[in-house]
This record gives sequence, C-alpha cells and structure tokens, in this order.
Amino acid sequence: MKKTRFTEGQMVKILRETDKTPVTEVAKKHGISEVTIYAWRKRFGALEAVDREADRSHSWSLCLGACAMKYLAILLLLVSTAVGAATPHWAQIGSGVAVYNNDPSIPGSTSTPVYLDEANRITDGSFSGFQIRWVFPSEHTVTRDDKTTVSYLEMYTAIEYNCQTHQGRGKRSYLISVTDGSRIPIVDEDWRPVVVSSSGAGYILKFVRARVCAR
Repeated sequence: MKKTRFTEGQMVKILRETDKTPVTEVAKKHGISEVTIYAWRKRFGALEAVDREADRSHSWSLCLGACAMKYLAILLLLVSTAVGAATPHWAQIGSGVAVYNNDPSIPGSTSTPVYLDEANRITDGSFSGFQIRWVFPSEHTVTRDDKTTVSYLEMYTAIEYNCQTHQGRGKRSYLISVTDGSRIPIVDEDWRPVVVSSSGAGYILKFVRARVCAR
C-alpha cells in the first residue's frame, strides 16, 4: 500500500469520515490501510473526543444565541401586540368629498364624509401618511373571492406622501361589512399615484401632506 504522509489535522479529519462512511471505503479513498486508520483511532481517540465535545459546545452556543434572538422577537411581538395602536382619533376633513372608483356598484362620483385617523401615523420607508375612513350615504356591495356578496357603508384607505420627492400615493385597505361589522380586506391592490386635485384622494392628500411635512 502506498505510504502517504498526513498532518495530525488531516488524520483527525479522515477519522471523522469514518463516522459516516465504512472504514474500508475511507481507507481506499485516501490510499491507506484499514490498520492505519485503527492505529490513528488509538492515537487520536482522546483528542477526537475532546474535539467533538468542543463542537457540541459550539453548536449549543449557536443554538442559545439563535434561540435567544427568536424568543426576543416573540417577546417584542407580544409587547407590541399588547400595546397595539393608539385609539383612533377620527378628524373629519370633508363632508362632501367626491369618490371616483372603479367599483361598478359606486357611481362615477359619490359625495361622502371623510375622516383621517390623526392618532396613528403610518410610516412606510420614505412615505408617511394616515388611514382614511370614507362613510357612504347608502350601501354598496362587493363580491368576495368565494363569490359571496357583502354590503358595506365604510371604506378605509391609506394615503401617504413623500416630503423629499413630493409624491403621493394611495390604496384601499379594507371595507366594513354592514351585516356583522367584520373587515373585508382588499388584497393584491398596488399603490396608485395621487396628486393634489379635485378628486377625492387628491383632496385628502392636501391634509396628509400638511401633517407629514410639517416642521
């Protein structure tokens, strides 16, 4: 059998291969005899045991660190959930705001009272804004994904503004069911550009901009 010189570190590494692979295969792979491997086991047996114990300690330390971070995140989530958002403070910013909507159940223009939640400011990257509450004078309907129809009188949207780029945006958040008062989330809706104008969102943007950009 061809003799090969190995460093002590290489010997220990080869010995560890025998933990998962038969000695015969390991010996053949490295061009050494099985007898050599057994001799190395006697030589490095104590050292290997200590080394493995160190590995276990290191793994346990990593686990403790990861677990600590995990439970810290859970704790922060629980605290934030317990504290929650501030009680909404709905300030009326319009009594006859025009609503332009793609919802076929809403006419091209509907006048509605509009409120802004001053107590809970939304911060999303460089955009800041508020939740807006629209109260319709009559019931409207929406069809859910399961094809059921729900009536609502209230719609909530998010209107935000970027004071650095002078850009506004908005999107619908959810509706309130007339039947049981449950929230009907608006999913998969992208942000839409909003500019100060005579439209409902454009009218509201003036109030949002004044609040988020105030110095």
